[in-house]
Amino acid sequence: LRFAADRGYAQDGLTRWITFQRRRPSEIRPFTFEDKARFLKALPIRWRPYFEVAFGTGLRPSEQLALKWTRVDWKRKKLQVVEGWRDGQITALKVISAHREVDLLPPVLRALEKQRLVAGGSELVFPSTRGGYMRLDNLRHRVWYPALEKAKLAQRDLYTTRHTFATHALAAGEDPGWVAKMLGHTTLQMIFTTYYRYLPNLVRRDGSLLAKRLGRRRMEG
Repeated sequence: LRFAADRGYAQDGLTRWITFQRRRPSEIRPFTFEDKARFLKALPIRWRPYFEVAFGTGLRPSEQLALKWTRVDWKRKKLQVVEGWRDGQITALKVISAHREVDLLPPVLRALEKQRLVAGGSELVFPSTRGGYMRLDNLRHRVWYPALEKAKLAQRDLYTTRHTFATHALAAGEDPGWVAKMLGHTTLQMIFTTYYRYLPNLVRRDGSLLAKRLGRRRMEG
């Protein structure tokens, strides 16, 4: 309406009804630590390594499906993220920052060791049962949703693994800069706007720790 009024197509008085609102952060539902354990337990054994890696790295599903063994640096304990797999084809990553090296934590390294047996001789880290690229829809409907139901957890998007990694890392006290780097973000804005509001559900962050410390200093004085 404001644009139309400027061009003379509408009465300028109509623009008083226009209000601009800030974009609300998208709603996510990361797992709690207990929920994640329940979910992993509900999975068929074959699929546990995949989700242990997902929860331990924050990789996007498309990035994880495209992962090849040549990108796993066992000696340096690093993983190179260089491409994705979507709609039946290899895709370039959307932004330069998405090209990154991900640290492989001990639980992730153990999961990858197990996955070597599952993958057999495939060049892909997480191949389909036929050895080729896995379809994301199959992963979602044949593995993800059934495991959620078995674990008695509410339905969530498959990106929940990424969100859970971020919230759990922050709740554990990890540097937000490291979390951003693992996720492929160049700034901390996404970390603060998307994930920080979920931390009170995972760890006590209500000022009580500061109050306790201040009380101790007062007694000592």
